[in-house]
Amino acid sequence: MRRIRGVLIASLLLSYISTSQAATYHVDQDSIHGNCSDSNPGTLQKPWCTIDKANDTLQAGDIVYISAGTYTMDTIQPVNSGSSDNVCITYKNYKEENVTLQGLVYGIRLRNVSFVAVEGIKFRDQ
Repeated sequence: MRRIRGVLIASLLLSYISTSQAATYHVDQDSIHGNCSDSNPGTLQKPWCTIDKANDTLQAGDIVYISAGTYTMDTIQPVNSGSSDNVCITYKNYKEENVTLQGLVYGIRLRNVSFVAVEGIKFRDQ
């Protein structure tokens, strides 16, 4: 019984540690909510300009909110994976805003990564 209790406590601690380190970022190419720069910290008031910056930064459990606009130069292509215990990397439109990735060879490209979620983003060819 002690062993089961110990395993359960260790599992809960690992779950807490992995989710407590998750971060939230913002991409806003049109500077709707704040002036964008890929040198910014990726906050709502100081967002990144490109999804490419998010691709290079996101870790398991992180979420990036993408503000309204048509993004023509960016592909969702994370360099890191989420984790197998349902801790995805998530790309999501900010507050139901209309986000479109358009005219790209790949709208989403997952090479050697997994556990990635995409929500509320439209993809259009031309």
